[in-house]
Amino acid sequence: MLAWYWRLVASLGFLSLVRCEHSKIGNCTRTEFFDKHRQCELEFYVSYRSNPKGNCNTYFLLMVDCSKNVMKSCLDNVDTDMVDTTLGMAYAQRGMEFKYCREGGLPLTAVTTPPHSQAKRCAEKYYKQTPKCGDDFKRKFLESPADYTLCEEYTRVIDCAKFKIEQYCTRSEARDLREGLAEDFNPYCAADKIIAERSPNGNSRSPGGSTTPAGEVTIVRTACLVFVFTLFWLRNYL
Repeated sequence: MLAWYWRLVASLGFLSLVRCEHSKIGNCTRTEFFDKHRQCELEFYVSYRSNPKGNCNTYFLLMVDCSKNVMKSCLDNVDTDMVDTTLGMAYAQRGMEFKYCREGGLPLTAVTTPPHSQAKRCAEKYYKQTPKCGDDFKRKFLESPADYTLCEEYTRVIDCAKFKIEQYCTRSEARDLREGLAEDFNPYCAADKIIAERSPNGNSRSPGGSTTPAGEVTIVRTACLVFVFTLFWLRNYL
């Protein structure tokens, strides 16, 4: 194997030991760590929804750089080159740019890729039907990333996926898959709230849309998602 591959696996193995329930992650508190990562992701949505004619790749790379800086600032005992390589590889291998710029950041791919290294714990219908939950959302997103209905549409996608998980998967697998959905946080509603706060007139862009109550309280989402997506990929393809 190539040296960089083993560096990736080794470093991801280390990072995966940074559990979400720990009170400290490096020299940052859990709240600081995940809040900073969430802000990196939110800025992507804020930028793209505020300026949908802009270059999505530019917004995406800014988000990646922001996440790298968070990791470096909190895990100051980890080699900075390792952080750059690890997160760069993780984002590239998972096709994260496509996920954000073509699929609007939906987490469906991470939870609907059939495992290759173990027996499937969800019925075949789950893998065929669940990706369709995001069809309408992706169509609207590609037509206009600034579409104000995406806030509510995103919630519908997550609810649809949750229903499929409960219907077709075992209890243990359902728990893991629902964690991958990060159902406590709607980035479109959260981004619209930020846009409204920054707007001179303060008007909301999404009538009736708001973050879920859990999204207001729980901030343990974005950084864990990177690890969850990566670990799903490692489980499926190693």
